[in-house]
Amino acid sequence: MIAHPKPIKDPAALLTSIIGYADAQYARKDRLAARDFLSLALEIDPDYPRLLGALGNLHFQLQEYPTTCTSFSAAVRRNPSDPDLQIQLAMVHAKLDHPEAAEASRRPREC
Repeated sequence: MIAHPKPIKDPAALLTSIIGYADAQYARKDRLAARDFLSLALEIDPDYPRLLGALGNLHFQLQEYPTTCTSFSAAVRRNPSDPDLQIQLAMVHAKLDHPEAAEASRRPREC
C-alpha cells in the first residue's frame, strides 16, 4: 500500500519552521544546508521576495552565479521597488560579465 502525504494544516507555521532551520544552518556556517532549506521553503511559498533574495544571497556566496541571477531576477520581478534587490541583481550580472548590468538593476532580464 502506498502512503499518501497528509495535507499541510498550517503552511505558514511550516514555512516559519523551515526558515528557522535555514537560519540555524547559516549560523553554523553550513551554507549548503541553509540553501537547501530555503529552496524547500520556496516550494511552499514561491512568491516570497525576501525568501528569493535570501536564497540568491546564498547562491552568490556559494559562487553559483547563474542560479543567483535566477533568484534575484524573480525577487526583483515580485518586488521591483526594492533597491537592495536591484543592486544585488546588478552585482550578479557583473559577475556573469553581462555588460548591461547597470540597466539590469532597473529591469530584470532573463539569465
